Amino acid sequence: MKLKTKKIIVVTVSVIIILLSLFSAYMFRTGQIESEQIQIEGIEIPQITNQVQTVLLCILAGINFVILLLSKNLVKHKIVIIVLYAVQALIGGIPHIIAAIIGIPILCVKTQDVQEEKKKLELPVLEEVNKSPKWLYIIVWLAIFVIAYTPLINSFTTEAKPFVALALIISIYIIQIVVPAVLMGKNIKRDFKAFIKNFKTYFSYMLPKFGIFLVVYFIVAIALLFVVGEISTNQQTLNEMPLWITAILAIGIAPFIEELMFRGLLKQILGNNKLYLFTSSLVFGALHVMYVEQNILNYLYIIPYAMLGYLLAKVYAKTDNIFTNIFLHAMWNTLAVVLMVFSQFIA
Repeated sequence: MKLKTKKIIVVTVSVIIILLSLFSAYMFRTGQIESEQIQIEGIEIPQITNQVQTVLLCILAGINFVILLLSKNLVKHKIVIIVLYAVQALIGGIPHIIAAIIGIPILCVKTQDVQEEKKKLELPVLEEVNKSPKWLYIIVWLAIFVIAYTPLINSFTTEAKPFVALALIISIYIIQIVVPAVLMGKNIKRDFKAFIKNFKTYFSYMLPKFGIFLVVYFIVAIALLFVVGEISTNQQTLNEMPLWITAILAIGIAPFIEELMFRGLLKQILGNNKLYLFTSSLVFGALHVMYVEQNILNYLYIIPYAMLGYLLAKVYAKTDNIFTNIFLHAMWNTLAVVLMVFSQFIA
C-alpha cells in the first residue's frame, strides 16, 4: 500500500473519531445523553457518571489528535501509533474499536514508496492593485463598527415596531457588505478570479489547517464548558433563533460581512504584520462575547473565538485573497449549523 493512501486513511479516521468523541463528550456534559447501568451475567458493574464519560471521551479525542500529528511521519512513528490504537480500543467504545481495527492492519501492511517526498504547495502570487488612502479605510471601519457593533443603532431595533426593526437590521447588513465592497472593489474582483482559477490549490492549503484547528478548538471549547458551566452566550442566542434564520445568517451572510470587516479592511489599515494578526483575532473574539451579563465566566469564550479569528487572519495574510477566508468561514459555520441540527435530532 502506498504511503499517501495510508496517510489519507489514518488522517480521515482520526478526524472522524475526534469529532465523534468531542461531540459525545458535549452530549454527556450537557445531560442530553445519560450513562446506563451495565450488567454482565448477573454481575452489576458500577455506573460510570456522565462526568467520567466526558473526561474519558476527551482523553480519547486527545489520543487521536496525537495520532493525527504523528501521521505526518507515518513510517517513523508506526509503532507508537499502533500502541495508541490499541489503548483506545481497550478504553473506548465501538467507534474507537473500529478505528483500531482499520488503523492497525493498515500500518502493519508493507509500505511502498517510503522515500516519496511531499511536494511543496505554492500559493498563487496576486498582482498589486490600486488602493484607496489609509485614512478612508479607517473612517469606513470605524463607521461600520459604530453602526453594526455598538448599541447606538441596534438599541432602536428592540424598541421599534417589527417591520421597522426588520428594515433597520437589513439596512445594517447591506451597509456592512456594500460599503467595504465598493471601497475594495478592485481587490474583490481580483480575488474572485484568482479563487475560481486556483480553487484546488487554495483548498489544499486550507484543509490541513482547518482540520487541526477543528480539533484544538473543540478541545478548548469543551474545557471551557467545564469551567463556565454553559455554552457561550453567542451560541445560546443562535440556538434560540429559528434554525433556517441561523443557517442563512451564519452561512450566507456572516462570512462576507465579518471577513470584509475584520480581515479585509483591517489588513488594509494595519498591513500584513503581527499587529494585524493580533488585532484581527482579538477584536473578532471580543465582539463575540460582548454584552455578557449573566455569567462573568462567559467572557472566557473570547479564547476560542479569538483562535478562530487568528486562523482566518493568518489565512488571509498568506493567500491575500478574501474569498479564501469567506469560503473557510462558511465551512466553519456550516459545520456549526450541522452540529446544531444533529444535536436537536438526537435530543
